[in-house]
Amino acid sequence: MPDKDYQKKLERERLRYYTKRRKKREDYYKNELIKPFIVPDEFGYWFSGFADGEASFIIRPNGKRWVSTRFILGLRADDVMVLKYIQSQLGFGILSYHLRTRNESRNTKPQYRLTIDKKGDCYKLVKLFDRYPLKTKKAKDYAIWKEAILKRGITRFHNVYNIEEILSLAKRLKRIRQFKEVKNYAGI
Repeated sequence: MPDKDYQKKLERERLRYYTKRRKKREDYYKNELIKPFIVPDEFGYWFSGFADGEASFIIRPNGKRWVSTRFILGLRADDVMVLKYIQSQLGFGILSYHLRTRNESRNTKPQYRLTIDKKGDCYKLVKLFDRYPLKTKKAKDYAIWKEAILKRGITRFHNVYNIEEILSLAKRLKRIRQFKEVKNYAGI
C-alpha cells in the first residue's frame, strides 16, 4: 500500500509543478500583449510598405490538433542584407537559406527567408502592423491572419482554442488570395 500512496503523492506533485509552469507561461504571454513594441517610425513605415509587396501571411494546420501561424519574407539570396537589417530592427525572426525545389522552374534563384512563427513574435507583428497599417490588398490577408493569432489566445498550449474556427480562417485566407482579373482598367 505505501507504494500506491507514494505514486499518488508523486502524481499530485507533478500536476502542481505543471500547473505552476503553465500559469507562468500564460502570465508571460499576457505581459507580451500589454508591453508596447516600439520601432523607429521610419523603419515602421518602410517595413509596412515592404511587407505589402514581399510578405506572406500563413495559417497552416499541423495535424488535427493545432495550427501554426507564420509571417514569411522571401528575397533572392543576393538581397540577404535587407532581411538581416529587418531582423536586426525587429529583434526576432529566423533567417534561412532555400535552394529551388524540383517543382520550381530552373530560372528560380536561391533565396533567403525571414520566418516569424513564435507566438510572442507574431503578437509583436500585430502591434507593428496595427500602428503602421498595410495599404494594399495584403491588408485583407493580414486582417485574417491577425484574427487567427488572437483566436489562438495567449497560452502556448495547443488545445485551448477552437481549431475549427482557425481552419475556417485558413480557408478564407486561401480564398481571398485567388487572382481576380479586372476587366475595366479605368484610366489606363
